[in-house]
Amino acid sequence: LDIVSTQKALSQRIVFLASATGAASRDKQPSLVTALKQATGEFETSYDRLLKETGADPLSPARNDPKSIEYVLFNKPFHLDYFSVGLVANGERLVSSFESQLGMQRNGYKAGGERAGLDASVANATLSGYAALGQRISAFADAQSSNILDLHRTLFFATLGVIVLVALFIFRPMSNAILRKTRELVDARNSMAFIAVHDGLTGLHNRTFLTDHFDTLIKGAHRRRERLAVVQFDLDRFKQINDTLGHAAGDYVLVVTAQRMRDSCRASDLCARLGGDEFVMILNGAGTTEDIHALAKRIL
Repeated sequence: LDIVSTQKALSQRIVFLASATGAASRDKQPSLVTALKQATGEFETSYDRLLKETGADPLSPARNDPKSIEYVLFNKPFHLDYFSVGLVANGERLVSSFESQLGMQRNGYKAGGERAGLDASVANATLSGYAALGQRISAFADAQSSNILDLHRTLFFATLGVIVLVALFIFRPMSNAILRKTRELVDARNSMAFIAVHDGLTGLHNRTFLTDHFDTLIKGAHRRRERLAVVQFDLDRFKQINDTLGHAAGDYVLVVTAQRMRDSCRASDLCARLGGDEFVMILNGAGTTEDIHALAKRIL
């Protein structure tokens, strides 16, 4: 398209310079002849480049297709190739004629000056041909752009499809596995935290929890102006159970004892196993001494 635009401008420049040279005085003609010669040479060079860039072939079947570049170059009504070559030839003859008249070359143009005149119809046909060629190239470029856009659109949606498939078949199972592992880690952490402050056999709080929280329980009772009762007890003849019935029976007795402790106290009370058959109950808001004695009897 740049070359076509250049050719249109050069064709007009050649016509203008040819006319201006013929009408100019003799002292101004040499510079105009030089400019005309340069414009004609540039026009010829650009036309050769145009043929190379388009790859136009005069023998191609495309010359019969009205939408093709070959049709504009080699077929009627445009015959752009014919008129472009003719414009170059006319321009070169005119330059040679002026140079001979002005003595700018020794072996100059031998024919008469009237035969060297620039045919305006050739110039006009060349200009209209390049206008038509620009339209063909623009249409071709638009078609190519549309095809490229369609291809890119197809590739875009295909890429989205691949991403969705990857997400479904790779990342989703991976994310599920990560989520499952995370839950397992959280459960393991919670289990470890539970085991750290609870007795593994009975499920009651252990000595560590009681040691860490006992000061807090006392301070809370002081702040609420309440009494805090601590009931500690063990099981009589527990060693005989282990020795005669086995440790499994002893463990069963401890578990049942822990369950009875939970059933005997309130939700605000705290039950703990110190170790072996030693247990502790922390009674919040225990009340009077008589209340504590009554609660202890009920527990026993």
